Amino acid sequence: MTSTSGGIVVYQISTGNTHEIATATIIQEPKIHGNRVVWREGGALSAMVKYYELGWLGTAITPRTLAGPVPPTFDIQIGDRFAVWAELDGDWDIYAYDFSMMAEIRVTDTAGINERNPGTSGAWIVWEQDSSSIEAMHMDTAERISLSNGAGNYNPTIDGDLIAWETDVTGNLDVWVYRISEGESYEVTAISPGSDQYLNDVFGNMVAYVDMSGGSEDIYVATLEFIPDEPCADFGGDGDGDGVCDDDDNCPLVANSDQSDSNGDGIGDACAGTPNLTITLEHSPLEPTAADLILFTATVSNIGDAGAGPSRLLFDIGGEHPGQYFDVPELAPGESHAVERRMVLIAQNYINNAYADADAVVAEINESDNHAIDTFTVVPATLLPEIAVAPEVVDFGQVELGDFATAIVTVSNLGEGVLTLHEIALGDDTVFAVEPLVVPFDIGTNETVDLVLTFTPMAETPYSSELTLLSNDGDETFVAVSLSGEGVVTAVPPSEQIVSILDFIDESVAAGTLAGDGAGKSADNRLGALENMIEAAGEDIALGDIDSACGQLRSAYRRTDGLSPPPDFVVGPAAAELAERIVALRETLGCE
Repeated sequence: MTSTSGGIVVYQISTGNTHEIATATIIQEPKIHGNRVVWREGGALSAMVKYYELGWLGTAITPRTLAGPVPPTFDIQIGDRFAVWAELDGDWDIYAYDFSMMAEIRVTDTAGINERNPGTSGAWIVWEQDSSSIEAMHMDTAERISLSNGAGNYNPTIDGDLIAWETDVTGNLDVWVYRISEGESYEVTAISPGSDQYLNDVFGNMVAYVDMSGGSEDIYVATLEFIPDEPCADFGGDGDGDGVCDDDDNCPLVANSDQSDSNGDGIGDACAGTPNLTITLEHSPLEPTAADLILFTATVSNIGDAGAGPSRLLFDIGGEHPGQYFDVPELAPGESHAVERRMVLIAQNYINNAYADADAVVAEINESDNHAIDTFTVVPATLLPEIAVAPEVVDFGQVELGDFATAIVTVSNLGEGVLTLHEIALGDDTVFAVEPLVVPFDIGTNETVDLVLTFTPMAETPYSSELTLLSNDGDETFVAVSLSGEGVVTAVPPSEQIVSILDFIDESVAAGTLAGDGAGKSADNRLGALENMIEAAGEDIALGDIDSACGQLRSAYRRTDGLSPPPDFVVGPAAAELAERIVALRETLGCE
């Protein structure tokens, strides 16, 4: 695969054919994994992440945009599950697109920290953090790995169980690897002191890198001896993972380590039957207009006499709408799996295609059954709706923890037909909420409806999300409203904290949860002495004498901390919280 100043060209090794899959003025960083291709398209401050499936060759499907152009994207990589990249929006952060969920994920969001140069393999994503450590996260379990050595660490790559990166811990750049399963790091290059080895790439049990030990840039490949060679690498692999190489396996797509073959025909008993996937397509309503929300359903069925392993479905509605891939689970004989898409289409003729087993991962009797076509026509509507949403960006600003803020988004119908809201969804419904509205909800011509939004932060951090509206406006089927806000904790002024502590003492004494500690009148005297210390601290604060206030509060804390000597002046369940309030005040004042 190559990139030019104007396009992406894929070379098919088996046929010797080339295919141009994209053209643009500026295209950079093409990456390929399996049948997926990603690249960076656009200028430095307006770059997008683009994506194309090689299964789309020969169709009218065009490349999809996964991210960008604002904020701009850089450092694109792709694995078997994720495409990953870095975005520059004040700080550098890592983002990913999960092909299994068809959704974008923000991987890092730490203010003041720069994360770049991501890599990915399986469920793992790795990146370089502030050029000082290599970070990795398992996206299913949230397991984190941090690799640092007090020096610079750069350019991580990952494949399977291995993370490779470069570090200058010895004074020059060397390549190291980390085994995830063992939790151990190993130096790969120690060729010549003072020379650099960099631009690593790990695959299987090999690491490729650029070596400068000879005075020029040479390419080397290191074989890692602690990793045994794949025993089936030269015998067709082991597709079903049963320990029998595919070249010798009598049922290579179904695990059968015993290789039982009752009739001796060379076909294992586990493969006595064969799966057969078929597909049907439906749409509703049957005669849609340009103002209808159309429901498309593709149903994959296994009509064979053996189970079918996981496969994929390419669902292409046609027109200007890109095809989408959907995962199809294992299907036992007689089982089916349905996939739905909904959208409003402009008036024209359509050819709806669906391909089951899009990656040819299931051996079947008749693969010609895997393709279904649904031809239909969307006729013009007499009266069309037109949606308008205001505002399109809602910033709740800073909201105190424990409090909430509200905003109103107004949805208007500027068209002549009835506007129907079919879905109102929030990307993050933990801190953002929308007042319930029963859908489908109709909005007449020149009518409006107000959606009441609330933001209730749960932590001292910025939040962002989207409110998505699905309607029957064919020009804008989906409308997104950007939401943002920040949870904050406002520091209580020291003078108010003094008053709060004294009130807490009075309330706790009245409730019987706090009392002076001592015999006879000494108990009341000690309680009064403690209050005098706190009042004296308040007077010092008012005079600007922070050092004296800190000294008074230190003495008060030592009389409430539960340690001896000196003896405490108070006892009771509220004593511990009183000590915490005194500590909090000292922290506000910056006491040592």
